[in-house]
Amino acid sequence: MRMLTLDSDFADIDKTVGINIDVPKGHASVFFSSGSWMIFPDEAWPRSMAVIREVQELPPDREPKQKQIRPPDGSRLPAEAATTKHTVKDINKLIEQIRSGQPPELPEGKREKHYRDPALPGLYIRLLNTGVASWVVQWKSLGRQKKETLGNVRVFDRLEAIKAAKDLLAKVQLDRLDPHKARRERMRANKVTFATVAPLFLEDKIRKGELRPATVKSWKRYLITSYYFQSLHSLPIDEITRDQIQTRIDYIAVHAGNPVARSCWAVMSVFFDWARMKKKLPEGHPNPMTDVEQPKENPPRERVLTNDEIQLIWKTCDDWEAEAIHAQQIKASTGKWPRSGEPPTTEYARAVKLLFLTGCRRQEIGDLQWSELDLDNGELRIPGARIKNAVELCNPLADWAVKILRSVEHSPDRANVFGHKQSKRLGRKPPVTRSTSALSKQAALHRKIGDSTIFAELSEPV
Repeated sequence: MRMLTLDSDFADIDKTVGINIDVPKGHASVFFSSGSWMIFPDEAWPRSMAVIREVQELPPDREPKQKQIRPPDGSRLPAEAATTKHTVKDINKLIEQIRSGQPPELPEGKREKHYRDPALPGLYIRLLNTGVASWVVQWKSLGRQKKETLGNVRVFDRLEAIKAAKDLLAKVQLDRLDPHKARRERMRANKVTFATVAPLFLEDKIRKGELRPATVKSWKRYLITSYYFQSLHSLPIDEITRDQIQTRIDYIAVHAGNPVARSCWAVMSVFFDWARMKKKLPEGHPNPMTDVEQPKENPPRERVLTNDEIQLIWKTCDDWEAEAIHAQQIKASTGKWPRSGEPPTTEYARAVKLLFLTGCRRQEIGDLQWSELDLDNGELRIPGARIKNAVELCNPLADWAVKILRSVEHSPDRANVFGHKQSKRLGRKPPVTRSTSALSKQAALHRKIGDSTIFAELSEPV
C-alpha cells in the first residue's frame, strides 16, 4: 500500500514509503514498498523515525523536522514567534546608533532588516548590511503591496517621517496620489515627445533648404498646429506604435480624404526616418511607420468643363465684376456702400479669368506677385519655389490676360497682385486664394445658376 502521501518534512526518505498519522488512535503507521508495514505509538514517534532510517539506510545524523499535529480536541496550535515588536525607545536608540555610525550588525548572510515604528502601521526603518538606513512607508493597493522611501534616517527625524508617512497615506486613501504613477509620469515627461521633436524636424529641413514654403506650411499644419496627429503630441516618440499611427491615418482618410491622408503618411515616414537618423529613437528601436498602410490614390478625374459651362462661368465673372465696379462708383460718390456685408471686389472674378487664360493652378494665381510679371513683353515667370515640380514656369500672356492684369490696381506697398494688403503674418493667404469657392457661392446666390456643380469643379486646381 503505497497510496499515502509523503510529507515534505521527510523528503530525504524514499518516496515509496507512506506515512499515515492517526491521532485519535494514538499511533503512526508506516508502509514500505515491499508491502510490509509497522505501527508505532504516537509517543514513540522519535524511535519510529530511527527505525525508518535504519530500514532506508539514511544517515543517522540528519533528523527530519517533525510536523506539528493539531490536538485531538481541535484547538489551534501556538503560532510561531511573531516578529519582534519595537517600542518608541527602541526606535530612538536605533536612530542614535545609526547617526553615530554604529548601526547594529546584521546576521551573516542577511541583507536587510526592518524595524517597525509603533506609531504608525506600515512605517519602518530599513537597515541594510552596508549600514545605510532609510524611512519606508508601506501600504496595500488593489491587493498588491507598495512602498515608498521617505528619506535617510541620518537626516530625516522620526516625527518628520511619521508626518510625511501620514500625509502620503492620506492622499493614497483619498485616491489623490499614486507615487509610483507620478514617478512614471515624471520619467515620461523627461523623454523626447512628439510635440518637442516635430518643430526640430521642420527647422532642420528648412535650414537645409529641403522644403519649399508651401511644403513647410502644409507639414507644419499636419504635424503641429492642426488636429491630424494631435493625439500623439504628448507621447514620447519611442512609445508611439504602428496601430496608433494607422488609426490616425484611417481617420484622416475618412474625414479629410485620401489625398490629405497620403500626404500625412508621407510626412510621418520622413519624420520617423529623420528621428532614427538623429538618434531621437533608442538604438535598435523599430520604425513605427513600418507596415503602416498607405492610403490609396484617388483615380484620375475624367470630368472637364464643357464650352457652355466655361461661357457661363465667364459671363458670371463679367456680371460680378461689373456689379463690383458699380458699387465702387457709388461708394466714391456717396461715401457709402450700396449694401451691407463685405464690400464687393473685382479681384475674385479677374483671378478666375486668369485661371482659364494661363492654365495655372489656383494657388499660383492666388499668390501671384507683380515681380513675376512682365506686362510689356507679355510674360509670366513663376519661380520654382512656388511650383509643384520645383521648376520655374515661364508662360506667355495672351492680350486678354495682359488687359485684365493692367486693370488691377497696383499699390506700391503691395507685392501681391490680388489681395487687399500685404500680409506680414507667416502662412496667411491673400483673400483671393479663396476666389473659386467665394465665386461659386456668390454667383449661385446672385445669378440663380442652377448647376452649381460647375463651380465645385473650380475648387480643385484647373
